[in-house]
Amino acid sequence: MIELAKPTGAQQIGVQPQGNLSQLIQFVTPEQFGAIGDGTAHPLSEHYATLSAAQAVYPFVTSLTQTIDWAACRAADNYARGKCPVRCPYFANYHFGDSNYLELGINSRWIGSVNPQRDSGGTKMTRTPPAVNGAFGHDCIVRVMDASAASSPDEFVRGIVFKGIYTQWTVARRSALKGSQRICFHANFGINMDLGVGAFGYSFWGSSGWLAIDSCHKGFYADPKTKTPEKPASSDTNTTFDFTVKIDATTFGIVLRSCHYSKFSGYIEGMLTTYDIYDADYETAIAISLYECNSIDITELGTEAWQGITLYNKGSVATINYSWIQDYRLLNSTGNHGLYHSLSQATGDAELFIFPETNKSYFYTYSRGRTVVRNMSVDMSGSGF
Repeated sequence: MIELAKPTGAQQIGVQPQGNLSQLIQFVTPEQFGAIGDGTAHPLSEHYATLSAAQAVYPFVTSLTQTIDWAACRAADNYARGKCPVRCPYFANYHFGDSNYLELGINSRWIGSVNPQRDSGGTKMTRTPPAVNGAFGHDCIVRVMDASAASSPDEFVRGIVFKGIYTQWTVARRSALKGSQRICFHANFGINMDLGVGAFGYSFWGSSGWLAIDSCHKGFYADPKTKTPEKPASSDTNTTFDFTVKIDATTFGIVLRSCHYSKFSGYIEGMLTTYDIYDADYETAIAISLYECNSIDITELGTEAWQGITLYNKGSVATINYSWIQDYRLLNSTGNHGLYHSLSQATGDAELFIFPETNKSYFYTYSRGRTVVRNMSVDMSGSGF
């Protein structure tokens, strides 16, 4: 019993047809590193009397106010990166407090529940909004490392898997988010990722998976070109995205600039002018925004309860198979600004585009853009139409 209780104990247990138990267990869990995962922010001070005692277990911590879940998740990733996946219990909820995010490096691999949902359980990572904003891009829950920190030979970070984990801030659903600079999953320059989470990032081409997104200002944001407070303007591009999306209560569902030969399917729904998340005085919601993109294929996409624009296409080539349950009417009283309004306020640069002072349209195509709409199913039987 003493031998079996040691970390090497699994090597002492035989299995059929041969070998031992340790050879079958090809993953670690955050719980092995001390995670609690009950959705409560447990500071390290609950378990450690001094910072030096906590640092004996977690050498990277700097304060006893940091949470045990965050420290355990970081320790798990540090250990497993490039060796094995980190697998999480289906209903664990790791709370990172208000000061830290989980950082992913080359070959970080995280796997949670099969189909996490905001209102029906699944693996979660939670963070409380900080009282004061940090540097842009660092008020996030999970972030792909900068390439220099990951010791990448170029600007990209490779081999990341992050699936089945719902990242969430402790704010009310559909609450006002514009300008908060909070990000759930910061994809940064992580290429060829396998994702199951909404993403904000720059050049993270070659990524695929499914995206469950709820109550965000921007849902899937892939723009390698536009300047942000943490990244200068560039001439980079994105290619070969392949995602199924489930987007609800998100002002700007899919945002692509300088993205090419990529495809999306799923649904984008639930954006009404009565929602707090909708800054309808200044902005008009856009389900799909394409700016200087080529060969974008959007198949079997559905939109419901959407008081906004369906498609904004500037200088892009796109094909859309589209089912449109237009049970709410687009209002001409919404603002003329689009998704770059908040970003222009953060950078001080000119806004990339605004809408003309005319009646709002469901579909926009500008600057030699080309849009093919196929199999469009439309219900405009309501009295407002």
